[in-house]
Amino acid sequence: IRITGDNITVDFQGAVLDGATDGQMPDAFAGRGIVIRGKNIQLRHLKVRGYKVGILARRSAHLRLTKNDLSYNWKPHLWSGIEKESLADWLSYHQNDKDEWLRYGAAIYLSECDDAEIDNNRAVQGQNGLMVTRSARLKIWNNTFSWNSGIGLGFYRTTDSQIVHNRLDWNVRGYSHGFYNRGQDSAAILMYEQSSRNTIGYNSATHGGDGLF
Repeated sequence: IRITGDNITVDFQGAVLDGATDGQMPDAFAGRGIVIRGKNIQLRHLKVRGYKVGILARRSAHLRLTKNDLSYNWKPHLWSGIEKESLADWLSYHQNDKDEWLRYGAAIYLSECDDAEIDNNRAVQGQNGLMVTRSARLKIWNNTFSWNSGIGLGFYRTTDSQIVHNRLDWNVRGYSHGFYNRGQDSAAILMYEQSSRNTIGYNSATHGGDGLF
């Protein structure tokens, strides 16, 4: 579904957008559930599952996403076993100038979305929760981005934002009790490449590959 324009509010009233076929494994999920572009767009009460990316927004200033459930989207098959890890499972977030992060999927991916507000959303059991690039002055509060296989919340060249009262627990991979504890660059919060003057407070970020990376 594409939402394009300015000053638009879409209330899905709990409707479910499911991109998966019966029996399809999470590493085969593809496509994007919602694509947004425009100013002052609000989206709420939506459930998106079975996609590589749940919500993708570009150049959407003053976007607001509230009370959406973006759980059970794409996540990869892990090659590590119980007794031995595979180096193929390590993540790399060093580059994102060309949206390289999209190869790992996301519940929500924002690019150039200044002054966005993301609140009361849920994203569990995917690869990444909320990933933000080239944006400023966001308010991210009271969300649950937990139990993912990569990153709970990721920033790339994102500044002057507030991250408060979120649950970012159990974003972890590369762990087998009693055998290895590696993390494989999973994290509750990732900040990379010119992410400055951000305020992080009153969040829960336990049991991740890293807490703040």
